[in-house]
Amino acid sequence: MKFNDLPKTDKRGREYALENAAIESVSISNEDYGALTAWLNLKIGEYMGCGFGGFMLGKADGDNLSGKGYCAEFLVRCMNTVGRSKWEDLKGCPLRCLTEGLGGGVVAIGHFLEDKWFCPSVEFKGEFEGIQTQGASR
Repeated sequence: MKFNDLPKTDKRGREYALENAAIESVSISNEDYGALTAWLNLKIGEYMGCGFGGFMLGKADGDNLSGKGYCAEFLVRCMNTVGRSKWEDLKGCPLRCLTEGLGGGVVAIGHFLEDKWFCPSVEFKGEFEGIQTQGASR
């Protein structure tokens, strides 16, 4: 997806902010309620941290995994957007992000130099109940 395809405002009409960021850490987990999730933990500026991800990418109960392969799709889209072929190699990578501003979440991530973006709310429209992001904090 290209930058011009991204949403420019939230549902209330507030403009999203475009920020430079770095990936501080990545995680994949099977939360205690059985939801398979993945996160990119970002550092925006000197003091602000924010998370991108947290979608219920599948339901992992014992040996069974349900869902439509969203986890694989989410992981691959993140890696392709940033330009890495291994999840663990995302750590330390610079990127661009579209945020809801201080206290809000990350709406989309983009390659630092190229016009390559990943916005789950657009690309997976209707597939998830909602974006679950960690708000920015100082």
